[in-house]
Amino acid sequence: VTFDATINADRPLGDVITNTATLNFVSPDLGLPISTVASAETTVTYPDPGIIKTISSSAGGAYTFALTVTNQGTLPTVGPVTVGDFSDGGFTGAYTMSGSGWSCPGSLSPCTRSDVLAPGASYPPITVVSNYTLGTSVLNTGSVSGGGQPTDSNSPALLNDASTAGVPLAPLA
Repeated sequence: VTFDATINADRPLGDVITNTATLNFVSPDLGLPISTVASAETTVTYPDPGIIKTISSSAGGAYTFALTVTNQGTLPTVGPVTVGDFSDGGFTGAYTMSGSGWSCPGSLSPCTRSDVLAPGASYPPITVVSNYTLGTSVLNTGSVSGGGQPTDSNSPALLNDASTAGVPLAPLA
């Protein structure tokens, strides 16, 4: 007898799931009850691209941010990985986005790539240059999606999918 079991919710990476089956029947030849128990364990594994955003430099109202995507999962990524960039605060609307191996249409968000990222490895960073009005707040958020990670809205895999960097006020001069 073979059967498949489906677990209806994403489980945390490294969770161990145990499946136990018990068979009880009476042997028609011997007239005796027979019982057997079998168990199997599996460990939850999946790719999990996460993102870290840092401010690498600033000059006047121009800020340079670095977005680094690292596979924090236990399996290599599968399919495209997409990185978005979102500015807030005193953002003036002028920015560029680029990175080695990344496809960033028109130097804007989002950037994508489809090469495999091994567990624990990082892609080359994406550089974002954003302009902010002097004397206003600086807030910039990067997000990552794709790569074969679970997409259920309650999945623990989504906890590392956004990172924000900012300073209270851009310099006045």
